Amino acid sequence: MADNAASTLRKAAFKGEINKLKDLNANGNVDVNLGNYDARTALHVAASTGNLKAVECLVEDLEADINVEDRFGGTPLDDALRNNRKDVAKYLTDKGACVGKTSFPGDDSGILCDAASKADLGLLRVLAKRGVDINLGDYDGRTAVHLAASEGKLKVVKCLVDELNANPNVHDRWSGTPLDDALRSGNNNVFKYLKSKGGKSGKVTTVTAVDATALCDAAASGNTDRLTELVVKKGLDVNMADYDDRTALHLAVSEGLMLAVTYLIEELNANVNVKDRYGGTPLDDATRSGHPGIVEYLVGRGALRGKTAIYMDSASLLVDAAGKGDAVALKALQLTGIDVNAVNPDKRTALHISAAEGHLECVKYLINNMKAEVNPQDRWTGTPLDDAEFMGHTAVADFLKGKGGFTSKKADVEEVVVVEEEEEVSEEVKDVRKDANAGGGCVVS
Repeated sequence: MADNAASTLRKAAFKGEINKLKDLNANGNVDVNLGNYDARTALHVAASTGNLKAVECLVEDLEADINVEDRFGGTPLDDALRNNRKDVAKYLTDKGACVGKTSFPGDDSGILCDAASKADLGLLRVLAKRGVDINLGDYDGRTAVHLAASEGKLKVVKCLVDELNANPNVHDRWSGTPLDDALRSGNNNVFKYLKSKGGKSGKVTTVTAVDATALCDAAASGNTDRLTELVVKKGLDVNMADYDDRTALHLAVSEGLMLAVTYLIEELNANVNVKDRYGGTPLDDATRSGHPGIVEYLVGRGALRGKTAIYMDSASLLVDAAGKGDAVALKALQLTGIDVNAVNPDKRTALHISAAEGHLECVKYLINNMKAEVNPQDRWTGTPLDDAEFMGHTAVADFLKGKGGFTSKKADVEEVVVVEEEEEVSEEVKDVRKDANAGGGCVVS
């Protein structure tokens, strides 16, 4: 009788029949924690299906054991996690549920990294309480703290290091540490926190010679520890250049490593206007590589464009960025004061190209932010609206029309009308002159 009642309870949990669950409980002849042949209970089933109301009913009304284990050592929380039932997993975690042996198809490292990436502090604490090694890495040696540092989740990093005693200098397959991840991802707050906890870069430069090449190599990989060693401890000049007069700052800027750039300038006093063999400055590199955040920072520090910026054809740079739909590169170019209406040999502008390619966001940025002329005409008198309509980009065409855009066809029609009117006027003038001459009058031509 009890087995039948428990079976009915599991079926009701599977179907989410809340009233039936309550009725069975009211009868008082059912053991809510009684499992089937695999020791699977009603709560296991409800958690698997993700029926939060059924789970709440079983836990709060029927007082089900939230940590009951099935034949495989799995708890209801395992079922919720394995089946990605996030709301159920959160509810059970808040109620103090524990992870069992079947929470993840793989090993504990997978669920650790997943929890860190999702900022699920509750689950991280549950795993640590269960005795899972918080420094456990996946197949690439990536740990929870690596993931949290990569994604800039400072609270998670602090929880892992301060509360759960994660190693801030754990290495992945490539000898990378959480500090390396924070640096590469530009997560300044995480970077500073890890440094305060003794975090170090795990990357070893491939260059051992103490020279400008070593500086450039360290800057290109964002290895601030190596830069400190070379400049502060070994006394190298931070502006020392390699065979092409390229410096550490040129390289850090080219790679888009904001933290390394700020470190070189603010901590090591790198020259923001240092020039390479070709007369190029770090600002030239930032512009060419499309790093608007660094461009803005350098300009704010008094950086100037060098010879390579002058040699670079403005129209070519703009057209290239517009053709690729690269709004980030357009912003970087804007910050340098580039002429947005610059034309190529066929008098094509960046707006022509963006419209032709159907890059609506770039078209909007060029007009709204960079104040591009809406109706520039190319060699064939074509306007950006002509390009958009010819290529079938309706959204772009509608936007351009809303900004006052017109096609060259309209211009041609207006020109024909004007010519016809002028011809009609000429004929009228001729008639007037003829009449005047016939009558002896005087007509001023």
